[in-house]
Amino acid sequence: MAEKHKETWSAIQGCGRNFWEAVANKPVRLMDSIHIDQEVKDERLEDLTRYLSGRKEFNKTDIPYRRDYLLYDPLGCGKSRYH
Repeated sequence: MAEKHKETWSAIQGCGRNFWEAVANKPVRLMDSIHIDQEVKDERLEDLTRYLSGRKEFNKTDIPYRRDYLLYDPLGCGKSRYH
């Protein structure tokens, strides 16, 4: 039996009149469709899993609950699809 794929969408944010607003939506890609070194992919997934399990710690310390990654590569490599 074929497994159903539930498509997830991500809001693209843009800065309007002194505030951020959703300007577009696009489907989120599965990690299997992102072509990066497997070791790097595994490290990112491990880091993200650890981060997502630590929300209570962020709430205790009043640290904003967010995670950012700086991606760099030549133009057209799909960096903007990695979110």
